[in-house]
Amino acid sequence: MKDEKRKFHIDIDDVTEVEVTKREKERVLTHVLGGKQRKRSFVMPVIITLAALLILGLSSIRLSPTFAATVAKISLFEPLVTAMMDDKGLEDIAKYHYMEEVNAEATKNGYTVKITNMIADETGFIMYYEVNGVKKDGEVMVEHFKKNGKEVEGSMWSEIVNDKKQQYEFVLNLPLTEQVQWNKVVLEADFKVNDTLIKVPFKLKNDIAKTIIYPLDKIVTIDGQKIAIKELRVSPLRAVVVTKAASTNTKKILNIDSIHLKDEHNEVWGGIQNGLSRQQDIKTGETAYVLQSNYFRNPKELNLQMGHVQAIPKDDTVIVVDFSAEKVLKQPAYVKEKFKVYKNGTIHYKGKNSSIFSADASTLSGKTVDFHSSSINHMNKKIIVKTKYNVQKIKEPVQIEIEQYQHYLQGSTTIRIY
Repeated sequence: MKDEKRKFHIDIDDVTEVEVTKREKERVLTHVLGGKQRKRSFVMPVIITLAALLILGLSSIRLSPTFAATVAKISLFEPLVTAMMDDKGLEDIAKYHYMEEVNAEATKNGYTVKITNMIADETGFIMYYEVNGVKKDGEVMVEHFKKNGKEVEGSMWSEIVNDKKQQYEFVLNLPLTEQVQWNKVVLEADFKVNDTLIKVPFKLKNDIAKTIIYPLDKIVTIDGQKIAIKELRVSPLRAVVVTKAASTNTKKILNIDSIHLKDEHNEVWGGIQNGLSRQQDIKTGETAYVLQSNYFRNPKELNLQMGHVQAIPKDDTVIVVDFSAEKVLKQPAYVKEKFKVYKNGTIHYKGKNSSIFSADASTLSGKTVDFHSSSINHMNKKIIVKTKYNVQKIKEPVQIEIEQYQHYLQGSTTIRIY
């Protein structure tokens, strides 16, 4: 394991000192504090946890001033500066220089798209790109990503990380059961800039780090419910804990709100703060929790700690509504929110639970009801949620699966990994 990691080590002290002008400092500061979300496009159902943007002054930045300043002087790692504040794995990626410079570009109809850098491992990648010639209100998105001419499937989204320079990041997470080598193959990103499709082919030359797998196969019991902890997979971008709830459980496990790695010094690697936090494999029944990576560390001891497990009775997992009558017909006793139902397929509520409803809905006769959209707003310490389904042709009551709810099992557990 140590040899695998050492290949990518470049000591930060070896970086040549570079003079940074006042203008450049202002530009980096704008980048650190001024990242704005532009657009996210999802290819498959995933659960995304978005951190609230809280600017508390420079003292709130977790990075050491020396390291942050050094990284800011290296143009290759500039897009990472914002993300590193929330992710120890990305901080290590910058420190150990596990990023490849790409600089592939294409121009069409006055628009130029340039892929600048890429961080890739066997679980997916983060691709940074710039767009020139597009106005602020223009549409920019990644339509397709291909490997050797074949489209890559996975959960993906894109967001702007620097408004002034029109810099974006595109993140792709592969399905739980897949691992991919990205180097020595032809890659192609197809961008849509307004109505123009721009294709940018490129290749990666650097070696892709091998995922480290720790087989665990341990069963834990929390409040009478059994959960199998199958394995821990650690790659540069993320650590993944693969779990599976026992079929004999009396409750349905919705989520593990508190799950993290801890070393012998009590340093913690917690959940991803801005990105994919959970993956589910419907075929196997496995659920994977995505944590910050400690790939480039070598702790003498590593433990997995779990608690705050969301669980609801298996025989009471749906809310039944009649959209045409604008009323709730059935609601589990443990759900305390009061819902407003509208004829257009919208359910509205205020409370502390930000994502109660699943995209999975059906009529009582079994006909699928398509999910349309959802919005979440925070106001006066309350969360206001609106979820909408396509019910134009639906004439009967609809049952909606509960996806998450702060209804917890009592207790927690710790597993020794090594």
